[in-house]
Amino acid sequence: MFLANFIRYLKLAAEACEPKNGKVSLNDIPGGAEAFEFCAKFCYGIIVTISAQNIVSVCCAAEYLEMTEGIEKGNLASELDVFLNSSILNAWKDSIISLLTTKSFLPWSQNLKIISRCVDAIVWKALTAPANVDWSFTYTRLYIAKGKKSFRSILNPTLNETHSQHHHLVPEDWWVEDISELEMDLYWRVMVAIRSTGKLSHEILGEALRV
Repeated sequence: MFLANFIRYLKLAAEACEPKNGKVSLNDIPGGAEAFEFCAKFCYGIIVTISAQNIVSVCCAAEYLEMTEGIEKGNLASELDVFLNSSILNAWKDSIISLLTTKSFLPWSQNLKIISRCVDAIVWKALTAPANVDWSFTYTRLYIAKGKKSFRSILNPTLNETHSQHHHLVPEDWWVEDISELEMDLYWRVMVAIRSTGKLSHEILGEALRV
């Protein structure tokens, strides 16, 4: 069954892409040849490694190739959806990394609601009370390098800003630095979603906007 499906998907790809120099170009497939290879390996029952860096491309490629439940139960698209929800979106940095990659796969990532799901996951974690934050997050700020006081040192005057201490006393703005890695449009989307909840103070939101 896997082999039959793979042949079907390969034909779909060949019909959608223009042959060049006797070879089939996979540029029209989201994620290109690399994502298509993941889909092919799935059809052959070969174990593949999915991570925050490649899950968006493979999700989009699987949808493009119609590897959905409508074709076969337990198909790749549904398997990826389960992994996205149960693993990637439950991890702070993986949610951010995945969101960063979504822009390369528009409009697929938008239509599959991967962008909105990543944003929701990030917002949900950003609203977590500092005392309940037990996952890893970046803990270096330009303020320190420039010899300036950061907002977190104002909130916690006795906090010695070292990597070893952040697990013991998590600052209220712990999430700010990591989301600043997002491109402007995605950053604003996250910030608007956070602000709309009304659960964070204006001081913390102002700090996030100054980063």
